[in-house]
Amino acid sequence: MNPIKFLVVKIFLFAAFLVYLIGDLYIWHGFVFQHLEPGSKDLQTHLGDASPVRVEVFGESITENQIARRAAELAQVSGKKELAQTAVQRGIARADLIRSAILRIKARYNDREFPNLRGNAERELQREESRFESPALFEAALKSQGFTREAWLDRLETRLKEEFLLRRAAAHALQITDDELKTGYELVKDELAVPPSRECSQIFFSTLNRDPETVKAHAETLLRRLVSGEDYETLAGAFSEDERSRTAGGRLGLVFDSPRRPLPELPLFDIKAVPENTPVLLRSRWGWHLIKASPIIPSRVPSLDEIEPSLRSAILSARQELATRTHFNTLLREGFFKKTIRNHDQ
Repeated sequence: MNPIKFLVVKIFLFAAFLVYLIGDLYIWHGFVFQHLEPGSKDLQTHLGDASPVRVEVFGESITENQIARRAAELAQVSGKKELAQTAVQRGIARADLIRSAILRIKARYNDREFPNLRGNAERELQREESRFESPALFEAALKSQGFTREAWLDRLETRLKEEFLLRRAAAHALQITDDELKTGYELVKDELAVPPSRECSQIFFSTLNRDPETVKAHAETLLRRLVSGEDYETLAGAFSEDERSRTAGGRLGLVFDSPRRPLPELPLFDIKAVPENTPVLLRSRWGWHLIKASPIIPSRVPSLDEIEPSLRSAILSARQELATRTHFNTLLREGFFKKTIRNHDQ
């Protein structure tokens, strides 16, 4: 072959290889990328776990056994153990493991992006150790979970890095303007309306296994004593059969007009409501009640100033959750597109 043509062929082949190498490393993330990317050594191996690999995240495997364990853990936390191995629960567990792997790997290989968190991790380790009677007991507890003190410190530092990544990913959503607060308030203010309320007290007489008329006569005797000027709290402490309110002088506290209020069958708020600060004898299915109630506090909607701290906190929490979920969804789409996340499910 003509030396010039041979040189041209060599240059062409070299250029083609270079183009492939660039594409493999930076575009489609193929064979070369998978073998050079940190974590690729763990591609097919999990110590003591020979179950099938279901997903690979940047070369790290997520196995069938891991998914089953995480599904069982999530079902245990939710209190619905029977759902542990359903398809839906396994899907949730699989997604949770993928998110954890992404976060862990990003924290592991982006150290230069973090502030120095080692000191924070050491302080957290000291706080955990302080809950044990001695350092030896703490280290024994770590050993029982397969950790040395240094390995647990590394894990704490990684957790702090993961939290830092999440806060940074959601930072753009954590600024709330006054106009946004006002808009949020207008959307929820009707749900925040406080129903009518009043302070109530009772002296209670049970009719269980007793003659109702005899019990009523006893209650009427105490009502006459109250009308004559005797102290309500003193009589409640001496005669009321409601153990919870008797020690407080009969006080039931602030009662709101709702179906879940105490003594819902008694007229505390309707047009026949008991008069203000005047003892009244009423009957319920439980027995007889000498009720005394304060003036009714009308229903009201709290102002924005009153609920601003809690409203701001609720909006921030919702936004952070949404921003974090959006961030992970973007990472997932990018990972599947670039094949840094590989699905092995059939």
